[in-house]
Amino acid sequence: MECDEEYYHVDEPYPPVRVSGANSIYAAQMLSNMGGCVSEMSAATLFFYNELVTETEYNEISVCFHQVGLDEKRHLKIFGRLSMMLGADPRLWCTRCSRKLYWSPAFNRYPKEIKALMRNSIEAKSASIAKYSAQADAIKDPLVTENIRRIIRDEQHHLDIFHLIYSQLRRI
Repeated sequence: MECDEEYYHVDEPYPPVRVSGANSIYAAQMLSNMGGCVSEMSAATLFFYNELVTETEYNEISVCFHQVGLDEKRHLKIFGRLSMMLGADPRLWCTRCSRKLYWSPAFNRYPKEIKALMRNSIEAKSASIAKYSAQADAIKDPLVTENIRRIIRDEQHHLDIFHLIYSQLRRI
């Protein structure tokens, strides 16, 4: 599955990062997208790990995780900028039971066997898509939802790639 860099990215510009006004509820959701269990930080670090552990035996898959990780970092920055504009301090944390919970590497699972690693990556992408889709449906600020929906398109593209890789591995 030799692919050029463009294959891993959606060929569509990102909208400007803007909000209609401060909103603490939306800000908390963006913080969760940055540093919650299902978050861009979790995805970026998981895919970095996957890139490293697949590098020797599955170099093409390692390249895929590297390229997808670049998008995750871009998403992290978008959610961080949105959280600030909405009125939050853009730390890697989320709110749970009215308390701040900092992001932790323990939020991720780290399988090393290639099929389990790909299944885990598919589950992580699917959870992100479900979370962001629910937010896009609930948030009433069209400037925020425009950014979320653009990120969802990236996530769906990555999920499609992961499914393709997994289906190829199942034949082995």
